[in-house]
Amino acid sequence: MRKTITVLLLMAFSLCSFAFDFSANNIYYKITGANTCKVTYASLSYNSYSGNVVVPATVVNGTTTYTVTEIDSAAFAVCSALGTVTLPNTIVKIDSSAFVLSSLQSINIPSSVRYIGSAAFGMTDITTITIPDSVQFIGGGLFFGCSYLTTVNYNAINAAHGRYFDEDFGYSPSFYGCTSLTAVTIGSRVQRIPRALFEAATAITSITVPDGVLSIGDSAFMGCTSLANVQIGSGVATIGAMAFATCSGLTAISARPQMPPAIASNTFSGVNNAIPVTVPCQSISTYRSATGWSYFSNITGGSACNATVRVESNNSNYGSCTGGRVCTVGDTVQIAAIPAQGCFFSRWNDNNTDNPRDIIVTQDTTFTAFFEQQTYIEDADANGVWVMTSGRTISAFNLYAGDFAIYDLGGRCLMRETVADGAEMRFAVPMAGVYVVRNNGGSIKVVVR
Repeated sequence: MRKTITVLLLMAFSLCSFAFDFSANNIYYKITGANTCKVTYASLSYNSYSGNVVVPATVVNGTTTYTVTEIDSAAFAVCSALGTVTLPNTIVKIDSSAFVLSSLQSINIPSSVRYIGSAAFGMTDITTITIPDSVQFIGGGLFFGCSYLTTVNYNAINAAHGRYFDEDFGYSPSFYGCTSLTAVTIGSRVQRIPRALFEAATAITSITVPDGVLSIGDSAFMGCTSLANVQIGSGVATIGAMAFATCSGLTAISARPQMPPAIASNTFSGVNNAIPVTVPCQSISTYRSATGWSYFSNITGGSACNATVRVESNNSNYGSCTGGRVCTVGDTVQIAAIPAQGCFFSRWNDNNTDNPRDIIVTQDTTFTAFFEQQTYIEDADANGVWVMTSGRTISAFNLYAGDFAIYDLGGRCLMRETVADGAEMRFAVPMAGVYVVRNNGGSIKVVVR
């Protein structure tokens, strides 16, 4: 790794003049424009600064006042006694290797900064960093080897991420070797998580992607082997290739988008496909069939999508019910009313007469079955209502005005109509058996042979 850093330093130094133009209060400056300058180093020994350094917003040299707008490549490199650095809100660029291999413990990145170069903070003693929303470019290898770094607050709204350094090819992931980094907070205004940004940050345990994020770049969290929980915000539309590949420690994913984000076949390569993936209740089936997401075998709506179907009788002496249970919203359950001897099922509390009955579950619901005792028209009234059978047709004559229905002995309503006084009704039953004919509150049993 240090070989890489040395090469990186040499590359940075070859691009600039080693001489500073002037100094003030033990800070060295290079003039970049008529009234602008940048902080640089004193000599090829690099070790130009120590202690706590406060960079001013402006500095006077002769008769000219310069605004300090940049931190030069390697400006604070290899400063072995460096403590903290305070930057003014005039800095727009922190160049490559600016603090690499120094003992930097703390620094503020002002909201004016637009550009942070490759390896700018590599191999430092920094513990906490906040990347402001103003940053538009982040160089690769930014914090590699920062073994004391514990906390990153990432607020860059739409930053691009540069190439990253490796021992053999000159590139390495930005958080490679950050073995203490467990807390990463992504700001609510972030719209894009750049590719490979958190690759190989092996100590991160959880990630919450805010609802404002629209995309997660390729390899963004690849190799985060301690990552156990991921919450994907409702605004995420795309997740790039290998974004969570080899995150072997993942135990749960929560995806809030109603439409499954577009993912590649290898987005979750190396992740256990049996871990629970919690999605919006109404989107369970969509995720289960979506390209890439169908890799997971345990896609559910979570406890928030559970609903209880309760089924009860209006009178337990007249009948009982089956089918009540706790289920997932969207499931179909079957409920049934079972009448006791001498009783029959009349209706459900919503006036539906199907029995049994299929219910699509949308919320906690109670269904009450109404049962009634059987009475006989001949005993209840002397009027001449009478019923006869011919083959499998039941015929009823001289009916009372009101409700007319035919039930089987299981309580299933086979037909139901409102009739006029003196009406006649005929109905073909499906099979031989005993049926109950009911008219205006009275009942009679008939046998169909």
